[in-house]
Amino acid sequence: MMIRSLVVGCLLLLGLSGISVVGQSSSAPNLEQQLAGENTARLAKDARDKGDAQRGAILFYQPAFTCTKCHTCGEDRTPFGIGPDLARVGKETTDASIVESLLKPSKVIRKGFETMVLVLNDGTTFTGLLAKETPGELVLRDPGQDGKLVTISK
Repeated sequence: MMIRSLVVGCLLLLGLSGISVVGQSSSAPNLEQQLAGENTARLAKDARDKGDAQRGAILFYQPAFTCTKCHTCGEDRTPFGIGPDLARVGKETTDASIVESLLKPSKVIRKGFETMVLVLNDGTTFTGLLAKETPGELVLRDPGQDGKLVTISK
């Protein structure tokens, strides 16, 4: 089974909808700017109709795009729990919402993946995702340190 988010999302990076990435002049809008002006439902439909899942998978796993730094696509490994597993996006997630999440990744944050910022009494700041909370401490997953767990006393 093809992973829907991989097929729809990563293929947009290939310049679907007739958008060319090769040979762009510096005065022309870049691909991100061009895609931001497109209708997300149309981009999702184009990805479904014209996309190439194998090319999308190749892009997803390219280190330069850093998709796998936070996300998995059904693999048994967990990259640190910083981003959701894209193979399990849920039935409520539409193709258009996946496209929108690619173009504006911070517009909608799935519950459980919100970033917390803690400022301690001494002024020290910690930023991360809540991994665990007990009556005496908070444990944050630090995305800046590859998901390292940081324990902070309450």
